[in-house]
Amino acid sequence: MNFGKIARISGALTRSLKRFQHGSEVVTASNQSLPPNLVLYGISKEQFEPESQQEEVKSPGPETPIIRKCNGEIPKNKSPITVWVDSFKNVEQQRQVSAQLHPLIFGAHPRMDILHEVMRWQQRYRDVNYTWSRTRAELGRGKQKPWPQKGTGRVRQGSRAGPGWKMGGIAHGPRGPVSLYYKPADDVILKGLTIALTVKLVQDDLIVVDDVEIPEADTNFFNDVINSRNLSENSLLFMHAENDFPQNLSEIVSNSRTLSLMPASALNVWSMLKHDKLILPLSMLDDLETKILWHMNRYPWLGKPHNFYKDMPGKKGLKFEQEQYLAEQQRESDENVSQ
Repeated sequence: MNFGKIARISGALTRSLKRFQHGSEVVTASNQSLPPNLVLYGISKEQFEPESQQEEVKSPGPETPIIRKCNGEIPKNKSPITVWVDSFKNVEQQRQVSAQLHPLIFGAHPRMDILHEVMRWQQRYRDVNYTWSRTRAELGRGKQKPWPQKGTGRVRQGSRAGPGWKMGGIAHGPRGPVSLYYKPADDVILKGLTIALTVKLVQDDLIVVDDVEIPEADTNFFNDVINSRNLSENSLLFMHAENDFPQNLSEIVSNSRTLSLMPASALNVWSMLKHDKLILPLSMLDDLETKILWHMNRYPWLGKPHNFYKDMPGKKGLKFEQEQYLAEQQRESDENVSQ
C-alpha cells in the first residue's frame, strides 16, 4: 500500500474541510453527498461522519415468481439474469414478480473501447464535408501570361492562377461535398449494443415493466408514477414493441424534452447513452433476444447449411415450410384413404 499517496489524499481532504469552517462550526458530511466507496484516513475519518446509507434493493430471490424466461439457448457456464418487473399502471412501485434476461445480451463483458467506437460512428455517420477549393481553371483572373516566355531571365510562367502563385488556384485540394460515412464491422456494432444494455443493467439504469402504456393520458398521473420511483430528474427512454404502440404515453412524451419513445427496431447505442434510464417492456424482450442471438450465430460455416433470408427471425423459415409441406402431403393421403 502506498502510504504517501494516502497521506496526500488525507491532506487534501483536510484542506477542503478548512474551507467549510465557519468559526467553531464545521460542516460535516451528514448533509453532503459522498461516494459510498470513499476511503477516509486520519483526521478526515474523525471529522467526516458517513451519511446514513439508504436501504438497498434486494435482488429477486428463488421464491419470487418468474413471469418471463429466456427463450434462447444459454451456455453451460452462464445463468439467466433475474430482474424485477415493475408496472406503470400503479402509482407505487411494484416488486412482486421477476423476469429473466439472457446473459449473452445483458451480461456481456463491458469493453469501453468498443462502446466508444460505436458511439463515435453514430455521431459522425451523417456528417458531410462541404469544404471546396477552386482550381486554377476556376479562378476569374490570371489568364494572361505574366511575362514573355524568353528573354527576361525569370522562370517561365503561363498564368498567375497557378498553384505556385499567391492567391492562385489549389492543386489537389478538397472538392466537397464528401460524405464521411463509414461502417464498422457487424460484430463491433452488435457488441456495442450488448455492452450498452449490460452497462445500463449494471448501473441500475434498466427498468423492465410489464407494459409501458399507462391507463390514461393524464400528465398528473404520469408525474405521480415517475416521482414515486425517483425518476423525475432523469431523462427516460421508453421502448415499445413493433405491434404494440402506446397511444396514451405518446401524447405525454410529445410534450416533453426529457422523455423519448422509440420502437424496438430503432434501439441504438447513442440513444441509450444519451438518456439516464432505459425502460423495456416484456413484450419487446422476446423479439429483441431472438434477433440479437440470431445475429450472434448467423454464420454456421460447417455442417449447418441455411438460407440467409429465410432463416431470419420474424419470417417463415425453411423448416416451417418443410413442415407445412409434409402436413399437406399427410392431409392429401388421409383424404385418399377415406375415399
